Amino acid sequence: MVARINISLPNELQDRIKQFKGSINVSAVCRHALEQRLEILEKARETREEDLDLNELVRRLRDERGVIKRDSATLGAKDARDWVRLALYNDIKKYGEVSADEGELRPPDEAMEVFKNRVALSQVGGTGTIEAEAYWTAWLAYTRDCWQEVKVQVEEHDA
Repeated sequence: MVARINISLPNELQDRIKQFKGSINVSAVCRHALEQRLEILEKARETREEDLDLNELVRRLRDERGVIKRDSATLGAKDARDWVRLALYNDIKKYGEVSADEGELRPPDEAMEVFKNRVALSQVGGTGTIEAEAYWTAWLAYTRDCWQEVKVQVEEHDA
């Protein structure tokens, strides 16, 4: 028994096929292409199952992901430290008092530029990936911590 399936073709391809009607057995061409693709996929699966320890791969990738997150968080905290050293009172207060449940807060332009430069350098220099969420979480946490430590002293001076 032979199963029948329908395939979708762009109009342009359909028009090209019509030019050679009678010279091309579309079913045979499609069948041959599918057989070739399936052979490749089956061979890849067989090779993977023979040669690759998937548990080891998962462990290695998880470890690598952890390093990327840790390094990204470290960079975020260092960049926040540099930003806090030069930031104005209203900016430090704004980012120091934002809570995690208040939603997305766009980082200051200066901090965003530093982040973009780090990403560009990591791509060009091959120094690794920067995980944005870990970076910005650490950046904001550092800024909040600094503000919490100094806000009473800064604001009581006005009283």
